[in-house]
Amino acid sequence: MSIHVIPSLVSYAFPKAFTTSNITAGFRSTSIWPFDRYIIPPEAFLPSTTTDRPLPAEETKDQVQNRSSHSVVNESYRNHFR
Repeated sequence: MSIHVIPSLVSYAFPKAFTTSNITAGFRSTSIWPFDRYIIPPEAFLPSTTTDRPLPAEETKDQVQNRSSHSVVNESYRNHFR
C-alpha cells in the first residue's frame, strides 16, 4: 500500500462514518449531548467562591505617582543612586 492509495480508501469510508447519527452518538456517549446546564451541582463550585472578589479600583496616574513618591523604599533607592 502506498500513500497514493489512502485518499481512495478514505473517500469511500469517510461518508459512511461521518453521519449525523454517528456524531450524535459520540456526543451522547461522552454526556455532552443533550446539553444539561445543571449537570454540575452548585456545591461543586463552592471552592471557587474565595476568588469571587470585586476587582480593585483603577488608580489614576497621579495617584500612583503620589503613592510612590512617599515611599520610604523609593526614597532610599533614590538616595543610593545620587
